[in-house]
Amino acid sequence: MPSAPLAEAVRSNRYLSILERQPVATLPARGVGVREIASRLDRTPSTVSGELRRNRPHDNCVYDGDVAHASSRQGTQRSRPSRLRADADLRAWCRAS
Repeated sequence: MPSAPLAEAVRSNRYLSILERQPVATLPARGVGVREIASRLDRTPSTVSGELRRNRPHDNCVYDGDVAHASSRQGTQRSRPSRLRADADLRAWCRAS
């Protein structure tokens, strides 16, 4: 099984990494604005504000980077098994080809 850093490196740049979510969690408490956080992460302000908006509804509107990352990882998983995994006949046919 690949290590966590390798798995993070493989993911699309479209999503925030766990290392990017940590400053998003700590900097607003210090009074740093969304635009400044985005600038520090080299991301657009809409990415940072969307991340905060999407993941703040729990625990009295406190953003938790670890919970947000786990939720993001869970959301990328397939909702159903692939056809090859579910269909033994198709799997056998593919192996025979």
